[in-house]
This record gives sequence, C-alpha cells and structure tokens, in this order.
Amino acid sequence: MTLSAFLSRFTSRTPAPRRLQPYSTQTQTSSSSATKPQQKPKSSPQQENIGILRAYGKPVSTIFLWSALTYMTLQAVWSKLYSDEMRLETETKMEEIKAELERLE
Repeated sequence: MTLSAFLSRFTSRTPAPRRLQPYSTQTQTSSSSATKPQQKPKSSPQQENIGILRAYGKPVSTIFLWSALTYMTLQAVWSKLYSDEMRLETETKMEEIKAELERLE
C-alpha cells in the first residue's frame, strides 16, 4: 500500500451528516408539506430578545454582581475610615475641653 492510498482513506470526502429539523417542523406531516419546501418559522422579536439575553445575560450579570460587590466593599472601607476619623476628632475635642476645665479650676 502506498502512502497516498493510505492517506486517501482519511482525506476522502464523505457527505456531511443530515441536520435534524426542529421538533415543530418534524411533526407537521401533510400532503402539502411533501410537495412544498418547508419554510423556516419566522422568529418573533420576543424570541430574538431571548436569544440576546442568553448571549449577553451571563456576562452582564457577572459584571453587575462584581461591581455591586466592589461598591459595597469600598463603602464599608470608607465608613470605617470615616468613623475612625470622627472618633479621633471627638477625642481631641474632649481632651481640649478637659484641659480647659482643669485650667479654670
């Protein structure tokens, strides 16, 4: 057996497998459908929206969830820093008032 004969086994063109029709078109069996070619059902705008949602829904929801998590984390960090700053200011004012009271006594 020659190399070209061996390779022709793997490179020979075979017909592509037949695609199955959607379930709704397979169940339609009438005499008119045998003579006319089947038309693809027209997709409604609602079905197109569902297709868009399936395509972009997961990435958009992932970005939304990560951004919400980031926002809440930054908000918690900011509120912690702000409360620490307010506590320091309050303690400083208290020390000043105590010092003034001791001076007046």
